[in-house]
Amino acid sequence: LGVAMSPAVPGQTYYFLSVDILAEDGSAALHQQMKCPRYEKCSNTFPVTLQGKQEVLTVNAQVSDDHHIQITVNPDMRFVVAPDGNVRRAPFDSDTEIKAFESGNAWTMELQDTFTVPLDPIEQKFKWITTEQQRRTVLKLHMKLDS
Repeated sequence: LGVAMSPAVPGQTYYFLSVDILAEDGSAALHQQMKCPRYEKCSNTFPVTLQGKQEVLTVNAQVSDDHHIQITVNPDMRFVVAPDGNVRRAPFDSDTEIKAFESGNAWTMELQDTFTVPLDPIEQKFKWITTEQQRRTVLKLHMKLDS
């Protein structure tokens, strides 16, 4: 049996979205609160270090109606041209979630990327296929709505 929470008050012009970027041990490595206009797109950037590199992630929030909010987390760019001219992929894939627009609602988003890993020789179906693609979580964000 769950406890129902009332939606945020429709007459309010702003809401707050707390964003915690989580460290590997689950503690908050960075905490920031976004103050967002109720019916306009709200966006903020956050610095993160992933795999030893400084990156930027963008959190976009949009209240779609009085009961739902859409949250999108994007890397700064899908592909990055390094100073040496090499092109590298962004460190994670974009993620979008639609959540109940209720004060106190909290959730965790797991940002993932695809990695190429070697196959165990026993699991190889063909001798020329030596790797496979695996999805792994590279960053977790905890978010909470406040009115």
